[in-house]
Amino acid sequence: MKLKKWLKYLDPIVDICIYTDKSPDDKPVFEGNPWDIPKKYKNMKIGRPHGDNDEEPIFITHFTNWNGVILERVTINLLEK
Repeated sequence: MKLKKWLKYLDPIVDICIYTDKSPDDKPVFEGNPWDIPKKYKNMKIGRPHGDNDEEPIFITHFTNWNGVILERVTINLLEK
């Protein structure tokens, strides 16, 4: 499934963190809200990175923002071709 089809189920104010299977140094390629995701990522397929069966393609984590508030973040793994 492509990311753009899945995004319609998310609240637009939720924080998103996107990794691709070719992310440099395991750093996210995008962090922000769903409205700001670049089009090139929206057209990629959601999938397990490097065929790893231990990590899910989409999962929810928690992070602390600059005000010390703990918030949820949706982490999404995408497959580049």
